[in-house]
Amino acid sequence: IPVELLNGEEPNLDEVNENYVKEVTKNEDGSYTITLTADGHEELITSITDQLNNSCVEILNDKENYPNIEDIQHNADFTEFTIVCSSQNLNMGEGFISLSMMFAGAMFQIFNGVDVDSIDVKVTYKDSSTDQEFDSYSFRDTLQQMSENTTE
Repeated sequence: IPVELLNGEEPNLDEVNENYVKEVTKNEDGSYTITLTADGHEELITSITDQLNNSCVEILNDKENYPNIEDIQHNADFTEFTIVCSSQNLNMGEGFISLSMMFAGAMFQIFNGVDVDSIDVKVTYKDSSTDQEFDSYSFRDTLQQMSENTTE
């Protein structure tokens, strides 16, 4: 678990099935390496996948808050999302879906063992009437912009 996700605290492993954890190691940089059994890793990835898929369904079913969202597509490793919209004039909540998808995809990658420096998620908004992309975001670029804004 990267140190950036811990906010100076130790990871809470209370809800983790102890039969699934082989080892927990605190690294010199403050991050933690949690080694899971094969069954533990499979259950974790299945759980995260289910949560992400359920979130997409909830957004699609919530026409009050997300009236322009027609479909949310993603690849199996959650590195690419396409949000299909009926309009390019999105409300604030519809615009923020990209952030949710980027952070969720990044978390999936972290727990799937992807090196932190290699993590990226691309979210693209597409107009359903023209099939044209009208906006696109990258997790890496967004983190860079956030970092630059906090140092100014």
